[in-house]
Amino acid sequence: MKRRTFVNNSVLATGSLFLLKCKAEKTTKSISKDMTSDTTTFDKIGIQLWSVRHAMEKEPIATLKALSEIGFTDIECTGYEAGKVYGMTPKEFKSVLSDLGLSMQSCHVKTGTDVPDKIRTMTNDWEGFCEDIAFLGGKSVVSGWFRPDERETIDDYKKHAELFNKCAEVAKKYDLTFAHHNHDFEFFKIDDQVPYDILLNETDKDKVFFEMDHYWVKKAGANSLEYIKNHPGRFPFW
Repeated sequence: MKRRTFVNNSVLATGSLFLLKCKAEKTTKSISKDMTSDTTTFDKIGIQLWSVRHAMEKEPIATLKALSEIGFTDIECTGYEAGKVYGMTPKEFKSVLSDLGLSMQSCHVKTGTDVPDKIRTMTNDWEGFCEDIAFLGGKSVVSGWFRPDERETIDDYKKHAELFNKCAEVAKKYDLTFAHHNHDFEFFKIDDQVPYDILLNETDKDKVFFEMDHYWVKKAGANSLEYIKNHPGRFPFW
């Protein structure tokens, strides 16, 4: 895989690069002082691998190598399936990351309610999933998506909130932070209620957190800043 081709087609075209919370206090001050300064630097910079999902599906190791070569230090993965990470065992994947100087900060996971026999989802062998992510050095586990049939009613969201509380309790045993990554649909009212508010208000504020995707909040017509102000401490990731 040519480095230039990879950058042009897989990363820059997505516009989906994000900064991870990676002990960048000095960086934060620099950004706040002057967002346009040519001297602004980042101690660490990470990428959500969903942004390069097609490349990861075809050539995961080559893709990770290219990411490392262009300066990324941290990743958030979405390719965990039944005990494998992009087709590799946790031990194999950890070795690849170590060789490339990459750190896995977080991993997205689905509820698994549609595949009850599939292991290591939020509803089946969740502890095994947490164990794998902790082994890989992850610091957080993130609910990344609700299927359409999982988000039809307010009761659906109440069930998700209940599941979040249970998952967060287990994650804590592995020193992992549990969070939810939003899209736009959580902000569309159902029975005059905002589903996202259900997730916020019916979960333990000390154990369940949120990875705010500002693009989707804006697309839904909501105000991310107001949420952050009204729920201090719930949004450590963005």
